[in-house]
Amino acid sequence: DVIPYGVNWNVEALLDNLKNEKSNRRGMLVNHQDPYNPPCVVCYHFQEVEYGKLDCTVTIRSSDVAKVLAGDVFISGLIQEQVAEMVGLESGDLTFNISNAHVFYPDLEYTEEFTIDYGD
Repeated sequence: DVIPYGVNWNVEALLDNLKNEKSNRRGMLVNHQDPYNPPCVVCYHFQEVEYGKLDCTVTIRSSDVAKVLAGDVFISGLIQEQVAEMVGLESGDLTFNISNAHVFYPDLEYTEEFTIDYGD
């Protein structure tokens, strides 16, 4: 299984919804975990906007841009491709909404390329 975080995802309901033309071919995978320790990847929203193509919007609560974002983009692309194939569509656009994108100072490779606002 490609889907991260285990059994919290309702993949069968998503696939049923995307195959049903009455649903306008849209559906979500929502990560239901402990609200006191929320996941970084909150949900994947799938919809067929352009005929025959499945778009995916990924909502990320928090992303370590230097160390984690590339992996999130990669796995999200795999998830989109697999879901699209399972419902008989091509992969469309992949979009990310990131609430808190950050780079930790020790991870900066070229510190002069970033501006730090100390609030002065």
